[in-house]
Amino acid sequence: MPDTDEAQRSLERLAKFGMTQAELDIWIALANVAGRMLQLPELHPNEQEEVVHEIHVIQNRLLARPGLRAVGWPKQ
Repeated sequence: MPDTDEAQRSLERLAKFGMTQAELDIWIALANVAGRMLQLPELHPNEQEEVVHEIHVIQNRLLARPGLRAVGWPKQ
């Protein structure tokens, strides 16, 4: 788990990339959920790999939002 300073620098980079505060809040909540899920007792051998993959899918969705705004979405 990253230290507090590293986590803050990551959030600052994401904000410079164009993430809104609401998106950053979701990013933080998602990181907390991921950490807690990965601490649960393992139920099957691929569980952690699947959790990581699924978290990355949502992170990718969040990361796409500033790019979509930069190209003019939503269309007005």
